[in-house]
Amino acid sequence: KMAKVLAVDTRVFYRHSERSWESGIVIGCEETAKGLKYSVKAAPPFEEIQDGVPQYDVHRQLDGVLDAKPDDLLQLSELHVSVLLSVLRNRFKEDNIYTNIGSLIIAVNPFKWSIPWYKPEKGVEYIDEGWKGAPLNRSGLRPHSWAVANKSYWDMITQGNQSILISGESGAGKTEGAKIILRYLGDLCVRLLEKDNGSEAEKKAVHDVNEKLQTASPILESFGNAKTTRNDNSSRFGKFMKMQFNSKGILVGMDVTPYLLEKSRVVKAGPEERLYHSFYQLVFGATPEQKEKYLLEDAKTYKSLKAGGCLTIPKVNDAEDYQEVLRAMDTVGFSSEEVDACWRVVAACLHLSCVEFTENENAHSKVEDAVPVQKAAAMLQVNAEELQKGLVTKTLRSSRDVNIIPLNKSQASDTRNSLCMFIYEKNFLRLVDKINDVVSKPEQEDRWIGLLDIFGFENFETNSFEQLCINLANERLQKHYNTYVYDKDLQECREEGIKNATEGVVVNDNKPCLDLIMGAKDSILSILDDRCKSTQKGDLKDDQKFLDIMIETFGGEKRDKGTKRNAEGQVIVKRENPADFFEYDPRKPTEFAVHHYAGKVRYDYAGFVNKNIDLLSDQIKQVIRESESELIATLMPSAPKPGERTTRVTVSGTFRRSLTELIDTIQSTKPNWVRCIRPNPQKVSDRFHTASVLDQLTCSGVVETVKTRQQGFCYRMPFEEFSYRYSVCGDKTVVGNRQRCSTILMALKIDKSEGQVGKTKVFLKVKAHQHIEESREDKLKTHVVTMQTLIRWRASRVVVMDRKYSVMGRRVQKWVKFVMARDEMVKEHFRKVLGQLLVQHKKEREEMVKKELTSRQETTKEETSARLGFSADHKEGLRPLWAAVLIRCQGVEEKAREDLFLEEDEEFALFSPAAKEDRSMCKSRQDERKRREKQARKEQRLAIEMRETAVREIITEEEIIDREAIRDEWIPVNRKMQVLIQRIHKLNAAREKKMKQLQLEMEIEIKRKIRDDRKTYKEERYLWQRHSELNASLHTSTSTTSASYQSSELPSEAPSTGAWYEATNEPEEDNDDWLVHEEDRQNHMPTVTPPVPREVPTFTPPFHSQPPMEEQSATLHHQDSSFLSLNQSTALGPIEAIRQEQRFYSAGAPSTIISGDPAMAGISSYAGYSEYWKEAYSSQQGLRRANQTYRQQLKAYKAVRRRCAHVNDTTL
Repeated sequence: KMAKVLAVDTRVFYRHSERSWESGIVIGCEETAKGLKYSVKAAPPFEEIQDGVPQYDVHRQLDGVLDAKPDDLLQLSELHVSVLLSVLRNRFKEDNIYTNIGSLIIAVNPFKWSIPWYKPEKGVEYIDEGWKGAPLNRSGLRPHSWAVANKSYWDMITQGNQSILISGESGAGKTEGAKIILRYLGDLCVRLLEKDNGSEAEKKAVHDVNEKLQTASPILESFGNAKTTRNDNSSRFGKFMKMQFNSKGILVGMDVTPYLLEKSRVVKAGPEERLYHSFYQLVFGATPEQKEKYLLEDAKTYKSLKAGGCLTIPKVNDAEDYQEVLRAMDTVGFSSEEVDACWRVVAACLHLSCVEFTENENAHSKVEDAVPVQKAAAMLQVNAEELQKGLVTKTLRSSRDVNIIPLNKSQASDTRNSLCMFIYEKNFLRLVDKINDVVSKPEQEDRWIGLLDIFGFENFETNSFEQLCINLANERLQKHYNTYVYDKDLQECREEGIKNATEGVVVNDNKPCLDLIMGAKDSILSILDDRCKSTQKGDLKDDQKFLDIMIETFGGEKRDKGTKRNAEGQVIVKRENPADFFEYDPRKPTEFAVHHYAGKVRYDYAGFVNKNIDLLSDQIKQVIRESESELIATLMPSAPKPGERTTRVTVSGTFRRSLTELIDTIQSTKPNWVRCIRPNPQKVSDRFHTASVLDQLTCSGVVETVKTRQQGFCYRMPFEEFSYRYSVCGDKTVVGNRQRCSTILMALKIDKSEGQVGKTKVFLKVKAHQHIEESREDKLKTHVVTMQTLIRWRASRVVVMDRKYSVMGRRVQKWVKFVMARDEMVKEHFRKVLGQLLVQHKKEREEMVKKELTSRQETTKEETSARLGFSADHKEGLRPLWAAVLIRCQGVEEKAREDLFLEEDEEFALFSPAAKEDRSMCKSRQDERKRREKQARKEQRLAIEMRETAVREIITEEEIIDREAIRDEWIPVNRKMQVLIQRIHKLNAAREKKMKQLQLEMEIEIKRKIRDDRKTYKEERYLWQRHSELNASLHTSTSTTSASYQSSELPSEAPSTGAWYEATNEPEEDNDDWLVHEEDRQNHMPTVTPPVPREVPTFTPPFHSQPPMEEQSATLHHQDSSFLSLNQSTALGPIEAIRQEQRFYSAGAPSTIISGDPAMAGISSYAGYSEYWKEAYSSQQGLRRANQTYRQQLKAYKAVRRRCAHVNDTTL
């Protein structure tokens, strides 16, 4: 029957030629003689198109499956390989590396340790949440191997012994997974003692056991792990660790059982691979004394170490690992003799690997260089000659005589390699036994948890005897897993009340495959053992004979040629007999194939016989038994007694017995599985390679489990999900999910053999599920057509109603346009009224400003004219005084000039620099004062401009606010105008408040300036009085005779200004009494009677220059600026003059000149005070101008108040 065609744009999973199962969309379909062929477009980011995809390689996606990320895959409504890969990929992208499949957990190696929810400290949460076996899936914790360990522990307490089976290929993380479980069980026991108040001795014992268990790992990894192309720390042996617990459930010890050490890695390694870590750790980590002890050389001299072309591993330090192994041996309890013997065996294997053989014409071999043999003998502490003889000859003993048979070159090399592999394996087993002796406590064991860390299924390009044994172990474990999972599935069906659950279910029984490999009779290994017993050489002829016997026994024809395929594209081949699992292709004569559960594997038969038997001669065994070291001698089993019959022990026979014991042990426990998956071959993080993951899932048996599940009721949907998805196929009026699900199955006529309703789920087979999906699609199509009809009818009705209402719409538009035009007219009228009001207000404001400026200019002109008149009167009054002073000074100067010509040049040179310095200093003080006054006026002008601008901005801002308020509130006009008037009154009140505040600040500032001016005046007045007294005394001394003349000196210190203020208690009033009048100035000035000069030149008093008229008629803020700067500058003139005078009279040279000649004293007096008189006069003029500026400031302030009041009244 042809399958139903998937519609275009259907979302599917399809098998890609390279990337395995991928998500895509169907874009086409073609029916051919071999079935349907689909064209599928891949989902982003690939978006490539693949044509000719068979129908069995296309699987339809259910809703929500593509983004599904459940913790347990059994929660999915369907279980398919494509869905399984999609879920694992989605969880891996979110760093959820653990996923449950019932009792099995899949662990995808993330290749990083930075995932926060998998940190070791998070294990405490699993211990607390899973205490006493509480289910962790309800606590919200993520799946983890901790959960498996926790469940196993509490099941051990209540149900008995448990086992945890960890498997996976190299690099999947098996060893790390085992360490995680070991550490968790140790922490769980410690927590148990803490809660049960255990003694300190018990806690210490658990801690010591846990430490020894963790410490033993570096030893086993050093001698049992190696670098491979897939993993830098690959375990090359399997082990079963029995965790021993006492009756209280406390961990007391561990027993380790190793399985199948890869002996060939002792002597050779493939490309980009290494031997066991111990060889490299010894060579790179040994100290100089140890290298001398073990006769070691550079690593490059050993051919076996560099055979793989990989001496070192990135990010691995072999020297540090060597020291760690030594510390671990010491912690576990190895003696120094045991440690030395262990490393001697490793060194001996290195030296033996350097032994080369040559062959003579008789094909007899001999050692090419005896030095490596001697070194190896020294390490093993045996006779070097006997060892060399045993490598190249073989001794056969009979009852009558002894025959020595020489070996050829190939046989000698095999003997050398066999010796290395044998002693290394025995050395490794002794290490394990030593660890068990220290750690294992069988006498305290009450129950246990077995932890199996075994290699996964292997299928390389070249497979040999080791791969056959490894795959045999996985085949046997898979049979146990299939049986257990099948039983669990049947148990779930029985709990749900499903009948005939096994109908149509065919469990893939791999027992015939096991019989083919390890059967007691006519099996591969039994034929191999028989061949090994009948030969002593193990050469290629024996291997060929072994292959011929297998072909004769099982046949070699290919059984899958020309067979049919099932619906999933699988080849339908009935394999019921062991011979059906064997295949031989004559085109590949060196290989035979075995069909395992994970696929067909081809094995190269070359070397099978050699690897299965012991090639060591009795002669070499006896040499090792005679070693001086007892520990090395015990590596060889004891020699058989004379006449005792011995049987040859083969590797395969030993392995089969061990495997049988292991399976019996596991079957006696309740198993739990951990399947480790490597996400990509490159061993990098955050990369998921679907094809590689699918191969590993196939090898681990997960895919086989899915296929078995698909044969039965593979679709198991809860009632809520089933009734919601397929409600269109049943009666919605039925109450209850279970009854509704039964109604749906009855409505679709689903037979009970294809679908049943359980207690919590609906169980469906593939055929029933496809029928229900098709029915749902048909129903949905019917509903869609109905909805389209309704929508189209509704759309046509909308068109008719639109035409009907178009006339009404036009009428409404007319009315709306009329209303909008009316409103626009009202707005335009109001804008005109508002514009007129604003123009009127602007005119009134400009007139107010003009009046203010006019009044200010008139006031300025009056004050300027008054000040000019006063200045002219003052100048006229001072003219007689200055004329007298000039005449006197000229006379003194003429007299002094005559005397100077009579004196020596040196005395004149002393006086001239002092006079020049005095004049230049007075000139610089005057220039500096003018500059400060100009700068102060400029700064004050800018400050007042900024203040006036701020006031104008306030007024402008308020006007804008009023204008916007009036414009926005225009309906009705009368009412809005009243509201506007009230708002304007409020704004006027706020403005008045601001202006009052500004007025108060200006008053405070003016009063402060008045106080500062008064203080400055008092200081000037005091200094002026002092100056007058000094000048009077100087004039009196000058009018006396020259002989009795003594120059009067200024006091060293004048009284402080503060003391003078305290002595005077003058009231501070706003009057003009504090100004210096003309009479006071004349009373304080000295009266000088000048001598009759020879010539009286004309003289014009140097009055202080007045500011120009433009500056005097400046605005208000200019006057305010000059008011401050003028007082500050004039207050410094007299003080600086007095200080200059004191410095002048305190100098040594002028005092000498004055004391020598009275005329010279007059000259020095004039030179010291001539500039000071100009400075004093300028100071009085500055004080008068300051008084006038203050009065102008008061007038300007009153004008500002009048202007502000006018603005308040005329704002509206």
